[in-house]
This record gives sequence, structure tokens and C-alpha cells, in this order.
Amino acid sequence: MAGMQRLRNQRGLTVIELMIAAAIAAGVGLATFEFYRAQHGLYMAQLDIVERQGNLRFAADDLSRVIRRAGYNVKGGDIFYVSPAYDTLEVYRGNDTDLTVDTIRYYINRFDNPPSLIKQINQTTPSIFAVGIDSIAFVPAGGPPFNRIAVSMASVEQKQYANTALTTRRRLGRTINLRNQ
Repeated sequence: MAGMQRLRNQRGLTVIELMIAAAIAAGVGLATFEFYRAQHGLYMAQLDIVERQGNLRFAADDLSRVIRRAGYNVKGGDIFYVSPAYDTLEVYRGNDTDLTVDTIRYYINRFDNPPSLIKQINQTTPSIFAVGIDSIAFVPAGGPPFNRIAVSMASVEQKQYANTALTTRRRLGRTINLRNQ
């Protein structure tokens, strides 16, 4: 009987106490979710930055290789051409298989979103070589006769992450020596 009396005297939680506990739990849950969302946005921004940096490095490495080989197996004439606006480069090099001269052309396609570095070999269909490169400049150096080409590339991106506008700018520059003159 004493146990039954004890149960009757106990009071449970009131509806107001339950509503206050639910509101506190909802507030903690919302704060946790907002923190996660902000951190995830920053993580995604870092992934974009790493990808753009990788694209810049990849493009610079390939450009370096192609520019160093400019003029290989070419008998007389120009071994490269830089447009007057310094935004297009054509490199001429000999082809060992059929003894013809290949023309390799690099330029920025600003109609893509995001802008892309395009590479075209001879008269083939141009292909996207590196995504997210907004500007490029090729400047002949060391001459005349020019024996180096300075290459400068930039990538700029603006994104919105967790109510924060984030602008990333990356630049990469190299001076490449020509081997075959």
C-alpha cells in the first residue's frame, strides 16, 4: 500500500516543462545544423580552390613541356607565334612520324562558364584543356631573337557559401626557355 501511495504523490512533467525542453532541444539542434552547414560550405570552397590550383599547375606543366619543345625538327621559319593581345600562343614543332610540322594552339574560351583554357593541335577540334582559367598572357622574352616565353595564368572565382561571399584568386607565372632555336 505504501508503494501505491508513493506513486499517487509523484508528479510528472507538466506540458509547459515539456514545451520548454523541446524548444531548448530544437535550438541546440538548429545551432548544430547551422554550424555543420557553414563548415561544409567552407570545405566545398577549399575543394574548389584545390581543383583550380591543380588546373593551373597542370596547364603550366604542359605549356612548359610544349614550349621547351618548340622548334623541334622545324627547318627554318618561326617556332612560335604570340598574338598581339598576348592571349594566344601557337607553337610549331616537327612530327617524327610523318615529318610534318604540328601547330599547337592555346587560348582562353570566355564563352564557357567557367572560362577554360583551350588546346588545339593542327586543325583538329579544339578541346578543353583546363577549366577555370580566366586569363592567360604569353610574353616573348630574351630577344630578339626570343629564347624565352613568360606565361602568366590567373583563376578568379566568386561563390556564396553559408551567407558569405568568397572570392578566390590564384595566379601562376613561369618563364620557359626555348631549347630548339
